[in-house]
Amino acid sequence: MNWLNSSLLLVAGNICSDFFKTREVCGKCNSTMGLYVDGPFIKSFMSKNEENQAMAKFVDIKDPKSWMPFGYVGVNQSFPFGEGEVCELWMGPFGELLYHIHDADDPRYDTYAGGNPIARKKNPGRALMPFS
Repeated sequence: MNWLNSSLLLVAGNICSDFFKTREVCGKCNSTMGLYVDGPFIKSFMSKNEENQAMAKFVDIKDPKSWMPFGYVGVNQSFPFGEGEVCELWMGPFGELLYHIHDADDPRYDTYAGGNPIARKKNPGRALMPFS
């Protein structure tokens, strides 16, 4: 296991074993760490690239039930979108692009791919996938 995978275990509190968890932290501190430490690390190119490469090893392109999620690339400033919205660029396993346009969130959520996860449940926005 390389350092990135072991770091992901420490960051991903919902999926790691109790061995890596501590219960000696208040909810406010835990949320703050999620916003300013976990979020930027998980959203970073290095982390997403490692995650996508690991998932690509399990994709079987001959199996129609095999799938791989899109990877977060970043905010796209050049794509025209509405006032008070943000456009994020996502890339599929074969280079296909998806534009996710949603309401702009509080800047504290800039570290999260997809913005504020609670706000996205209420208003997911829209996705555009160009075909040629």
